[in-house]
Amino acid sequence: MESGRAAADKKIKLLLNSFDEIYDEITDQFGPPPDSVDEDPRVHIIIMDIRDNAQPNGTRILGYFSSIDQYRNAALALWTERRSNEAKVLYIDHVSLDSHQNRVESVVAHEFAHMVHWARDPGEDSWIGEGIAVYVESMLGYEVKSRISAFEESPDVSLLDWSGSIADYGAAYLFFAYVAERFGGTSAISSIMENRSRGTRGIERALAAQAKSVSFQNLFSDWVIANYLDDPSLDDGIYGYNTLDVHLGPSEVEALYPIARKTSKVKPWSAQYTEFNKEQDDILSLTVYKDDGSDIVAQIIQFGDEIIVSPVKSGKVPSGTALIPPEGSKAVLVVTSQPGLIFENAHSEYAYSAEIQAAITPVDPTPRRRLTTWGSIKY
Repeated sequence: MESGRAAADKKIKLLLNSFDEIYDEITDQFGPPPDSVDEDPRVHIIIMDIRDNAQPNGTRILGYFSSIDQYRNAALALWTERRSNEAKVLYIDHVSLDSHQNRVESVVAHEFAHMVHWARDPGEDSWIGEGIAVYVESMLGYEVKSRISAFEESPDVSLLDWSGSIADYGAAYLFFAYVAERFGGTSAISSIMENRSRGTRGIERALAAQAKSVSFQNLFSDWVIANYLDDPSLDDGIYGYNTLDVHLGPSEVEALYPIARKTSKVKPWSAQYTEFNKEQDDILSLTVYKDDGSDIVAQIIQFGDEIIVSPVKSGKVPSGTALIPPEGSKAVLVVTSQPGLIFENAHSEYAYSAEIQAAITPVDPTPRRRLTTWGSIKY
């Protein structure tokens, strides 16, 4: 159950004035809200006590948009007992209103973005809707750093398997921030909102419609590298952000060799980063095994005179080996699980082994010297 709460008139007036600007900026970029139930152009904002049972991971419901309100009660009665307000309604928790003004404005912007998105693509996956809503917050200048920081601290969250943690919001936001930077800004996000295909297929089709075709698998593989390197000077900018600073640390650091076959697990549509340190004169031989995980994709980041990103190819066998040359003192193995769109396993398993090969230094033939017949050196 939810119940109303008293709110200061001054704060309500400030919010309404701010919402006029929020409404204009969002609709200018993405189009108007739905108008399927009423002919009233107004959006209703209800301030209330949302009984959300705040979670230990820090998440709580600060506001929501309910698509139920976009149906008439006569139609709803055929398939649910829920009731509709038959109007465009945003529900905002009183805690948001009592906090800093920017905070409640960002919540309203987030929920209004959901409303506008629903008008175009009512069946979209949660991670896409939430990622775009946070993107809209950022577009309007509201704070999103806390969600990026949560992802930096827990970078192994699954992008597609939405659980609603703060880190999930950070991951989804960064993905769409990356898409916007790489494919033409807010227009790319608007195109994704407009596309009625669900999930990753909708993203592919929206980008293809803008003549920017890329498979979601390749896009995801580039994105996870960008999250680690964040260096937009590399490879035409595909490995970094121009407007954000993202700092992910390695999941594990290896420095003692040889490493016998070592097993690890990675969540679907997430990444693990393993750093391998070595002496600069050594060659590192690194093998990745994916015996029961055909969905495993492995890439190597080599740090030397230049940074090189390359796949660990396995060909027809369930393993692949990469040789890291003497140049540089470390390499990072980036492993992702990229299963089909319907995935049942909580993790995919893979393994790696590594050994050091000493580089052979050429011997100086000393051409200025020659041996005499009695064996001494003559200059």
